[in-house]
Amino acid sequence: MEQKKEIDYPVISICKNDLKYVFKGDKKRQEQIKNLTDSEMRSFAYHLQDGLFECGYWDIVESVFEACFPLEERR
Repeated sequence: MEQKKEIDYPVISICKNDLKYVFKGDKKRQEQIKNLTDSEMRSFAYHLQDGLFECGYWDIVESVFEACFPLEERR
């Protein structure tokens, strides 16, 4: 029997506009963000991913899944 390949579904992404929004009142950060290279953004994204996994990502996955797909109570 052939196994089906698992499909990955994107959950989050980050772009310079996201960072600009976060630092909308900070002109120095805005300039810094504007000058980030693709390599620096990629590195930041990896660090962000690590931070999410360390700060409760899996708990959030569990909570949101249970809210979206509640188990039906049997009578």
